[in-house]
Amino acid sequence: MVKIRFYIFDKLSILYLIKVIYLSFSNMDFSLINLPRKKRRITLLKAPHVNKKAKEHYELICYSRLLVLSNISNKQLIIFLKQIPNNIRVKLTIIN
Repeated sequence: MVKIRFYIFDKLSILYLIKVIYLSFSNMDFSLINLPRKKRRITLLKAPHVNKKAKEHYELICYSRLLVLSNISNKQLIIFLKQIPNNIRVKLTIIN
């Protein structure tokens, strides 16, 4: 069994990833689980010395997905991992 966790900061990349997963593993048994998204909010002051009320707010959202594959060969796994774009972080766990 292989568990692959994806960390994505872009919504379009999520759609692309889901498309690649369904095309790659259409004939296999897999499960795709939506994990909770994490929001990180940052507040910066506009002026360096005065005017504390003038602030800029930024938000960084990290979307997570978990893909569980029951029986997959190493060759199929390598081919799939090469199709994933560079802006998606991957954490791979292999369970025997």
